[in-house]
Amino acid sequence: MKKNYKQHKSNRSLVILVLSLILILGVTIGYSFSYFMKTDDIENNVVTTECFILALSDKNDINLENTYPMTDEEGSKLIPYEFTITNVCNAIEDYQINIESLANSTIQGNVIRYQLDEASAITLSDQEEVTTYVNEGINDSRKIAEGTLGKDESRTYNLRMWVDKDATKEEAARRKHESKVVVLSEPKQMIELVMDKGTIATNPIKRTIGKKLGEIEEEATRVGYDFENWYFDEGFQKLMDPDKIVDKELNYIYAHWTPRDDTKYRVEHYKMDEYGNYPTEPQEVDNLQGTSDTSVTPETRTYEHFQTPE
Repeated sequence: MKKNYKQHKSNRSLVILVLSLILILGVTIGYSFSYFMKTDDIENNVVTTECFILALSDKNDINLENTYPMTDEEGSKLIPYEFTITNVCNAIEDYQINIESLANSTIQGNVIRYQLDEASAITLSDQEEVTTYVNEGINDSRKIAEGTLGKDESRTYNLRMWVDKDATKEEAARRKHESKVVVLSEPKQMIELVMDKGTIATNPIKRTIGKKLGEIEEEATRVGYDFENWYFDEGFQKLMDPDKIVDKELNYIYAHWTPRDDTKYRVEHYKMDEYGNYPTEPQEVDNLQGTSDTSVTPETRTYEHFQTPE
């Protein structure tokens, strides 16, 4: 086998990549569930948790052994590692996908290239380094994707990994790379911001169930009013508390406004002619200011030979 390999790939060094799949799900507080999935047992490669189902495709099994340094063009033609994430809960879920390198890997991430779906190939070590979620045997974790899934929504990913064509013999020959694909998830609650004729850039807001609500950073505006504060009730008796733990019952937060006393308004004065007709344009205009949500009785003008109305 070694002889035949050299006849066909004389300028390439043999390396081994092993990839596993893990799902870690956060419920209320923290990350509680972790599952290891073997890629050589497709029938059992289905993981069910409280809100997410994670499954490998039955179209093909991943086989990243006996690979060699290759170009991005060659790597993009590899049979992908296909997995699907499905949200089976009512809550909206944010998720993050990491590649975590096992401590016994002998190839570093700076020579590992990967492609997710049809995106451009990327060097693994160039991605954002994130917290390691697998408890043991991991020396590096990189975020490769993130997203949001609503109820019954699914997302399928196709992942390809290979050794960079520029890897040296010292970096890649007779070495191996073992990784885990880690999917992290947190349930989200959509909270409607009730504006009462006001506007806001983001509505509704999305918050993590089981964690503190936090401050509402979005700016609320209403013409003629100053924003006073957020309340949990429409009667404005329960002031919004950023330390409240978010649950599925927190559906609405209400904006309370204070009327401004410099709201501009305009009074137009029309005087009819001797035939009882009114002009299309006013004779005089008063530009005034007052308090929003109040009634005003502007003074009427007097004109010679005309009776001033009440």
